[in-house]
Amino acid sequence: MKTKYGVLIIAHGSKSQEWEDQIKRTVDKVQCPFPIVISYLEFSKMTIERGIEELEEMEVTQIIVVPLFVSSGSTHIEEVKFALGISHAFSGRADIQPVKLQVPVIWREPINAHSIVLDILSERIQELSKAPEKESLLIAAHGSKQQDLSLKWKEQLEKIKSGLERRFAFQLVEYGTLYPDNLRKAAERLLDKGGKVLVIPLVLSEGYLTKKSIPAILDGLDYIWNGKTIVPHDLVARWIEREIGEAAAEAERK
Repeated sequence: MKTKYGVLIIAHGSKSQEWEDQIKRTVDKVQCPFPIVISYLEFSKMTIERGIEELEEMEVTQIIVVPLFVSSGSTHIEEVKFALGISHAFSGRADIQPVKLQVPVIWREPINAHSIVLDILSERIQELSKAPEKESLLIAAHGSKQQDLSLKWKEQLEKIKSGLERRFAFQLVEYGTLYPDNLRKAAERLLDKGGKVLVIPLVLSEGYLTKKSIPAILDGLDYIWNGKTIVPHDLVARWIEREIGEAAAEAERK
């Protein structure tokens, strides 16, 4: 029987309809011959279980799972892999119950430090930067309290930092996280060096992090910011297309 693929895009979800709309607009731009369903971890009736049920009702024989997250260091990634039976160990409190699967799933990793992320961040930087040689750049990310996941975040952020250093002639490029809580200290260090400080969020979509959390942490500091995130951006749709194509090609070779 010829394989009939289906695609499950998994995003976190938000109480904000605009947040969900941005995800939908991005996925709608994906050009793919397979049926695509978006599911969310919370704040939506379209759960992972429901998304899988919809694809199974379409009689797909394999499901390609694309997690629309910025980092493999997210606690939610481990939780989702546990729920899908990809990982059999989860150290945290699982809010998602194990999902009954009728067909095999093909797991893909989050976007991490993909070149597309560098391209998007570069565009965001160019919107704010006037004279890089007189400016410093701060990448603001969520991070994790768990040591193993925090290391994944650090590895990703180091790659992004190096990539942006090669593209721009900033005085300094640094990153800071909410977990562990070092974002404000990183901003203060850059400000102490002199020059203007640009802050770019490594965040999937505009929401609580960009409108409340990060501005609150940096309150009172003199920095340049517009809060623009990874989506909406057409390059994210191109990344999803590549992930789907690569997953299907690898499966066909097996």
